Amino acid sequence: MTVQPNAVFIGTTTNGEHIKNLNTKWNWLPTQETLGELATNINTGDITNEIEIIITDTSRVQDPTVNTEFVSLLSRLAPYCFFTILGNDTPDFHTKISNIRTYLSNPELGAEDAKFWVINRSNISPEFKAAKQEFIKNPTPKNREATAIIAGDVIERHNTQTSGDTTPMRLKEYNPEQTYLSGGTYAGRVITFTSTKGGVGKSTTALSVATGLIQQSRAAVKAGRETRELKVCVVDLDRADGQVGFYLKQYDPTITGLYRESMSNRDEDGYNILTEDMLKRHMSHSDTLGFDTLLAPKKASDAEHIDEEFYRDVIQALRRYYDVIILDTSVPVPGDYNDGFLKTIVYPASYRLYYVVEPVSAAVLSMTRWVNEILDSKGTLLTRPDATRVIINKMVPKNGNNIVSLEFIDKSSPGAEIVSVLPFKLQSAWSTANTGMFTDLVNSPGFKDGVEWILDDFTQDERFDYDLFSDKDLLRIRSN
Repeated sequence: MTVQPNAVFIGTTTNGEHIKNLNTKWNWLPTQETLGELATNINTGDITNEIEIIITDTSRVQDPTVNTEFVSLLSRLAPYCFFTILGNDTPDFHTKISNIRTYLSNPELGAEDAKFWVINRSNISPEFKAAKQEFIKNPTPKNREATAIIAGDVIERHNTQTSGDTTPMRLKEYNPEQTYLSGGTYAGRVITFTSTKGGVGKSTTALSVATGLIQQSRAAVKAGRETRELKVCVVDLDRADGQVGFYLKQYDPTITGLYRESMSNRDEDGYNILTEDMLKRHMSHSDTLGFDTLLAPKKASDAEHIDEEFYRDVIQALRRYYDVIILDTSVPVPGDYNDGFLKTIVYPASYRLYYVVEPVSAAVLSMTRWVNEILDSKGTLLTRPDATRVIINKMVPKNGNNIVSLEFIDKSSPGAEIVSVLPFKLQSAWSTANTGMFTDLVNSPGFKDGVEWILDDFTQDERFDYDLFSDKDLLRIRSN
C-alpha cells in the first residue's frame, strides 16, 4: 500500500471536521488552533514533523506588518509541504496576502521557495484539487517527497524535513501498475523484454518498441491529442554482453560511471542518492530516435563490482523522470530460470514482462519451462503473474515443417498471452544493426503492425493517461 499524506488543519475543531471531507483517506493530524501551536507541538515531538499538507483557515492568517509570527512560520514550513490558505474576497484578506507575498519576496529572508496557495472558501473542493495538481507537477528538491506522497507514489517514508535535507529521498519499489503521466512527480511504467535463449531478437525488439513509442508520441503531439512527447529510456541490463550500445552506435557513458559516482553520493543510511542530473551525466540520447539509453558495462568484470541493489535503485529513480522505462535483460544461465537478479530486481518492477521467442521448437520448449517457473512461483518472481506476455519474432509463412505453428506456441505458453507476431525482416534487420536506424525497420510493412500491437498492450488503460493512438488507429490495430 502507498503512504497516505499527513494533513493538518489550522483553525477551529469544528471547521477542521468539515475540511477532512476533502479526502477522508488522508491521515488527518489533530487540528491546531494556530500555526504557532503546530510549530510548538512539532518541536516537542507531540506531532510528527512529516507533514505533507497544511490547510490554514482565513481567521488564522496574520498581516506581517502587524505580527510576523505567521509569515515566519510559513517561510519555514511551506518549502517542504503543500501549504494552502482558505481565503475570501474581502479587501482586508487581500491586503494580508499581498503583504505576506511582499514579505517573503525579500531576498535577505531567503524564502523564495516558500510557496503557498490561496483557496477561495466558496469554492474549496475544485480549487483545492487544481492547486494540488499544480503542486504535484512542479516538485522542488525540498518538497519532492511530499509531492510523491500526495501523488501516491511512495510506499515508505524517508524523513527529509527535520534537517532540511534537499537531496531526493531513496525511492522504494513502486507498485508496477502505478503510473502518473499527468503529474510532475509520477511513477513511470517499466516494460521488460526477456528470453532464455540468445539470438531471438530481444534487443532488436526492445529498441524497435522504444522507437515506435517515440514515433507515435510525436504523431500524437502533431495531431493535437497531446501537448508533449513521452520521455522514454532504454536500459541495457545485459551485464555480461550488452548489445544496445552496438546497435545505436553509442559506447559511452555507461552505468559503470553512474555506479562509481553514486558510491560517493549516499545518504546517512548508506542508500544511493540518484538525482536527475547524475542520471543524465551517464546516459546517452538519440536526437533522431528520441529516447535516452543507459548502457551496460563495457566489461563483464566491471559488472561484477556493481551490486544488484544498485540496479533496483536505478530503476526506481528512472521512474521519477521518465514516462516509460524499457529494460533489455540478459539471457540467464542455462537452466537457471530463477536467476536471482531477474527474480528479485527486474521482474517484480515490470508492468509488462515480454518473453521474446522465435518459431523454432527448441526455443518454444525453453519458453515453456520459463513460463511454468514464472507462473508457478506467484509472488516470488512476479507480483502480478498476469503481467507476462509472449512476442513471437522472426515469423515467416509456414511451408511444411519450416516453423512451428502459432497454435503450438500458444499451447506452449499457458497463462501467458501472445500479444504480437513480428515478421522476419532479414534485410531490414541487418541494415538496422549496421546503421542504428530503427525507424526503417519499425515502419516496414508487417513489422509496424507488430510494434503497434505491443504499444497498444501496455499503454491502453486508464492509468496511462496519454492518448497515444487515435480512436481510428485503435480500431485498425485491434482489427488486424
